[in-house]
Amino acid sequence: MISCGASTEASNIILSGENSARSAFIQKPQCGTGCFTVVLAPGHDRLSHRGNALRISGALSGSLTGNAAVPARDLKLSRMGLLIGGSSRHSQWGAQDLKAVLEGVKGLSQAREMEVFLTTSRRTDPGCEKTLEDALGAWPQCSRRLIVSRENPPGAYDGILSDADFLVVTADSISMISEAVSTGKPVVVVWPAGKPGGSNKLTRFIDEMAREGGFVAARPDELEQAIGAVGNHQRGSDSSGSNDRVLKETARRLLSGDKRS
Repeated sequence: MISCGASTEASNIILSGENSARSAFIQKPQCGTGCFTVVLAPGHDRLSHRGNALRISGALSGSLTGNAAVPARDLKLSRMGLLIGGSSRHSQWGAQDLKAVLEGVKGLSQAREMEVFLTTSRRTDPGCEKTLEDALGAWPQCSRRLIVSRENPPGAYDGILSDADFLVVTADSISMISEAVSTGKPVVVVWPAGKPGGSNKLTRFIDEMAREGGFVAARPDELEQAIGAVGNHQRGSDSSGSNDRVLKETARRLLSGDKRS
């Protein structure tokens, strides 16, 4: 039995118990790690990673390697993937904040003759979509535009991740950032309204991954410098490779029933 998230925790315990099944739980469990054969928890969940608890980086996602084998310094960085999320309780921002991000990206794409592939997410609110529409009207460099609330053809999002030379992602979703990092390409994570004060799961994740070299984090007014830096940015973090190793270890423990580290 494998499940993810607090809403599935009780069902996992009950069903695996009724069927004498081994179990895996993804994220930090509320009942404690002893209720499962193995637990996979992100580092930002601050769980003690020992015994049957294994550490994963960010959110689990499939790997789209693209040109991951090409050193960042050899990439021409002529195609930007721009991933727009939405305000969340950990990163609150709105249409005016997005406008500042778009103006920076738009100016850079025109000055450097970069092609832009843009996608929103299910969390992008109508006000931000209206801001995007206004920007896209006079932005010929943005050749691919995916507004997922209106259309989301199969493979379109993965195509943006695959075809872009590097990615710029708004700092509001651990899953979206993890997907960008899993491509192995240079990534800039931008705080639309600036980095919030205090500490929460999102800020801990971004700080940790930035320290490990997973991406460059920036404010909107630092975008030009950050995008200029990603061409020479050598990723020190291999989160997808690390997570693959954790998944293999999870499979071994589920098949053997071994809870030991």
